Amino acid sequence: MFKSSNPGNMSKTNEAHSAEKLNRIVSGTDIEGVVVSDSNIRIDGNVKGDIKVKGRLVVGATGTIKGEVQCENADIEGQVSGKITVNGLLSLKSTCDLFGNKRRPRFIKIMRSFLIKLLILTAANVLGAYVSANYFLDAQVPFSYWLSLAFIAVLTYIVHKQLIAANEKRAQLFVAYFMGALTVKLFLSVILLIVIGLVAREELAFAAVGYMIAYVLFTVAEIRDLLPRMKNPMKSDETP
Repeated sequence: MFKSSNPGNMSKTNEAHSAEKLNRIVSGTDIEGVVVSDSNIRIDGNVKGDIKVKGRLVVGATGTIKGEVQCENADIEGQVSGKITVNGLLSLKSTCDLFGNKRRPRFIKIMRSFLIKLLILTAANVLGAYVSANYFLDAQVPFSYWLSLAFIAVLTYIVHKQLIAANEKRAQLFVAYFMGALTVKLFLSVILLIVIGLVAREELAFAAVGYMIAYVLFTVAEIRDLLPRMKNPMKSDETP
């Protein structure tokens, strides 16, 4: 089932999910067959077959895998050819090559949860704008407001998605990514309001006030969702 050019270099551990114990398939080792590990494993050699890891999978720069991969968390520097299912965090280094489908249930769950919050806040903004315009200002909600609300909602979702993905790749730089994203959002918001002022000056006041309310609410929701990751970034560049 196994063939190895250096079989003595693969260590074993009986302690499942241990952060101190690590199975290793070193460079120069070739394995054919199914590899199953109850703890962490690092692969610097070549594996042809499926891999099932209940802990963390690390594929070094010289490591290659041809087969289906299932693991809790993964750091990939080498080459993986096949379907990858990661229940937790997937960290992709600049040297990695992936050929196949990547499944990240945790990432999808996070984004689905944030999307629901975003839709609820958008609905609240729509209701607030309608009530304010029709019952207090005796006017219709201007089109520029609907356009600006859609803009900030879509922009917030895209930025949030990129920040979550960036946190999986380089958690140590997450705060820098976050501050940069806020700067970009603010810059684009100013440009949008300037355009509205030039195209529909009479609508600017309502659109600007409504936009800033939505901007603040969306940003607060984004910060609340991202704050745990800012406080406890996962050091994915370190070997388990």
